[in-house]
Amino acid sequence: MMNVPLSSALETASKRNAVAAATYKAGAKSILSRSISSLALSLADQRRELGKVLLELASVGGAETVLAELEPKFLEGQAIPAGSDPCAFLEFALRVETEDYELLAALAGAFLPLSTDGAERLAALSEQARKRAAWAQDHLELIKLGP
Repeated sequence: MMNVPLSSALETASKRNAVAAATYKAGAKSILSRSISSLALSLADQRRELGKVLLELASVGGAETVLAELEPKFLEGQAIPAGSDPCAFLEFALRVETEDYELLAALAGAFLPLSTDGAERLAALSEQARKRAAWAQDHLELIKLGP
């Protein structure tokens, strides 16, 4: 675990979010499956909203002095799936959303001393990431059941 200023952790989460949103948009354009393309667009739209909240919370007074305890994997770059393989895309989405569920939950805990409302917003965003991971998992299982 690493201790990182909360404002830096939120900015890192925002950068991760931007990469995921761009990957989802690209996936929506390159994957021929309509259901996966629709999922990708939905994920990208939700990521746009997440990015706004993360940047807003990063600017809260005191966020630069409070430390967040994070696993190093949250501070590293994300591996982007190559090509238009639906399974690779869904596995990417599942991994990213699961990691963001954990990351946003950790940030919510760290934000608690600054603002209960901010911590609750981050906890809600964490839960949304868990749901997005479940959607990706469901689509992946359906593909693996197919012909």
